[in-house]
Parts: sequence; C-alpha cells; structure tokens
Amino acid sequence: MIIDKFGISAIKIAWNHKKQVTDHILQSYTRPLRNKGWDRALVEYTAAMLLDVDSELRPPIQKRLHENSCPGLFRLGMLRDSPRQFQDQLLKNCGHLPHEEKVDEFVNVVRKFLQRNFGGYGEQMVQQALA
Repeated sequence: MIIDKFGISAIKIAWNHKKQVTDHILQSYTRPLRNKGWDRALVEYTAAMLLDVDSELRPPIQKRLHENSCPGLFRLGMLRDSPRQFQDQLLKNCGHLPHEEKVDEFVNVVRKFLQRNFGGYGEQMVQQALA
C-alpha cells in the first residue's frame, strides 16, 4: 500500500518529463520495495539517521569539500560554489535522474569529464561502462 501511494508518486516527481516514466521504469524502481522486510529496513535506516549525534558535530559538506583533492563532477544547487577541482554541469529540463531522463546528454557530460581528467584511460572507462 505504501508503495502504491507514495513510491510511485516519488518516482514521478523525480522526472522533469513525467510522460517518460513508463510502467517498466515504475516496476524497476518499486521491485526492491516488494522484498520482505524492506519496510523494517527503511524504519531502521531513518531512525539511525535521526539519531546520528555525530552528524551534528561534523561541519556541513560545503565546508569540507576543500579536504578532497580528487576531481569530481556533480550537479547540486547547494554545492555550486564549490572548490575548483569540482565541475558542475547543468542538464536543462531534467529531473533528479539525468542518467535515465537524458541518457545521451549525461553520457556525453561524463565522457568529457573523464577525458579531461583521465585522458585515454577515461575513454576506456566509458567504453567499458557502455559495453
């Protein structure tokens, strides 16, 4: 029941173009929620997150980004003014799942990022992922 009421709505909200959400996509995302015990796992996870006292002691991620020296590619509004080694890329008219909603555009962004940061080895990684 929870899956039907909230799960499907949550999935559709993640897409910018709701008509792209097919029955196959809905089934793929809700299948794990049909496993026995998923609801208990969700409650335990949520409780652990709410009771995580240590998280209050850590500075927010925006203040810790300088600790990372690896190149990174992401697109989150709160991290737009991040250190230089991070690159962001906006995919217009796209929801929270760019790898599904705009597959070709997403792969091209990742390909360029890998080539720029890892050269020929980056292209090998892309080809392996697409195989």
